[in-house]
Formats: sequence, C-alpha cells, structure tokens
Amino acid sequence: MEVSHSGVELRHSPCGLCESLARGDESLGNDLAAVYCDPGEPGFRRLLVAPRRHVALVAALTSEEARALWELVDELRNTPDVDSRPLAYDMDTLEGCRTEHGNGHACVELRARFLTHGR
Repeated sequence: MEVSHSGVELRHSPCGLCESLARGDESLGNDLAAVYCDPGEPGFRRLLVAPRRHVALVAALTSEEARALWELVDELRNTPDVDSRPLAYDMDTLEGCRTEHGNGHACVELRARFLTHGR
C-alpha cells in the first residue's frame, strides 16, 4: 500500500484526486479536505473540494471530515472573485463515479460561470 505525505492511500487503480493531493497540488485546504482547481472548458472554472481520505460517498465521511469539506465550500462561495467576476456558481456532489480526476473519489464540484465572447 502506497500512502501520501498526508496519509492518503493511493489505490491500485490510480485516482487523480489522491495523486494530486499526494503531490500537494491543492490550492486551498485543511487537515481533512482540500481544493483542487481544474481549469476546465472555456467559460468555466471548476473547483473540486475533496476529502483527503479516499471515499466513494459523501455519506461515508466522518462528521469531522464532512465539516471540514463544507467549511472549504463555504469559504470558496464567500470569497469575492474580484479578478474574474463570475456570473454565477454551480455546485454539485460527485459520488462514486469515475471522472478524469477521480477514481470513485467523492467530492463537491463548484463551477464558476463566466461570460464568454460571442454569447
């Protein structure tokens, strides 16, 4: 079993979020959760708020992990985005699914929507 510096177990089937956390790629974090910034498609900025422990369901989080995760979500939602001035934020919970960044790693996706040229 390979474990990161923050205690995240890296699975045999690589999880992009676990690997990012192991590399320290987070843009914001606390002891139990972290934020990963994905540049995404034009017109969006995607932030993934994930527990440091690899779990498939948000319901599987301990109460401390859940509190830490939602504190980061609140911090992101309440931080003025002065430079980019998003029009709105979309929020969704991704659970037990395989994405380009996570192999079944539960997380909260926060996407900032921007006005793009030509729309």
